[in-house]
Amino acid sequence: MKTIKLFILFYFLAIEVFSQNDKGVKMMITLSGKDTLVIKKFDENQNLIFHKIFPQYGVSQLLTWEYSNNKIISYTWTHSSRGIIEQEYEYDSLNNLVNIYSYKLDERIPIKNLMSYHSIYQLKRSKEFQNYLKNGKRFLETTQYFDADLKTKELIYSSDSRTDTVLYTYSNHLRTNKKHIYGHNGAFNEIIYRFDNEGKELGWTKFFSPADTAYVYTNLYQNNLLTRVTSKDRGKLSSIEKYEYSEGKLKSVQQFNGKDELKISTNYVYDEYGKILYTDEMNKYMGQLKRTHYYY
Repeated sequence: MKTIKLFILFYFLAIEVFSQNDKGVKMMITLSGKDTLVIKKFDENQNLIFHKIFPQYGVSQLLTWEYSNNKIISYTWTHSSRGIIEQEYEYDSLNNLVNIYSYKLDERIPIKNLMSYHSIYQLKRSKEFQNYLKNGKRFLETTQYFDADLKTKELIYSSDSRTDTVLYTYSNHLRTNKKHIYGHNGAFNEIIYRFDNEGKELGWTKFFSPADTAYVYTNLYQNNLLTRVTSKDRGKLSSIEKYEYSEGKLKSVQQFNGKDELKISTNYVYDEYGKILYTDEMNKYMGQLKRTHYYY
């Protein structure tokens, strides 16, 4: 269960960054040749609500989100072999997300024919999902605390004997520090965010002790557009991302490894109204060329 929770947390955070699309896209479909790799669907408020990842290396996944009044109320992660994880969200009277619940089971419940489901409603009516809710023990996974609508603290109940604490600090309503303290041994990791006078993020640094600076990310801008992100891992260059624009619109993103070798490149194609028609990505890590179509 611990491995699954760590995976879903990482994946959820990654997805969260891209869960809004201000261009009004309703669906995105990613293909490699004639093979479908990914389908994403958005609601009328541009929230990501459906994310199907077709089998790659024997693994398939389905992620869904439910909203009420534009507030997320549940998140479902299903994996072809690891089973199901459901998170349910509870708000206070000020609409702050204060409690996150999940379910504990003694064994995993994989879903047969996972790729046959095309909506959250089909998935949640499945026999496997109903058994998950019926046999699982609902528990409080996270409690969040707020001050003036800013999240200041989280308690993460990692196990019956361990509670992690996450502390947040701010300056001018910008998050400047996030410190995660592990309940079982008192160790921690800390992220410090840097901003310019206009509030643009200049980068962040993550360390695990005052003497161990693990990761440093630095953002560069030109004409208020992000042009480069440089990352270092324990003092050594690990990657560079370069962004190019045309008439203010993102034209391409190139990702280089620490040896300055181009590994991933993405090109953007727009219609006459400035909406993205599709993107082409070459991933040399996976030896894969894929195109993502945008539907409005």
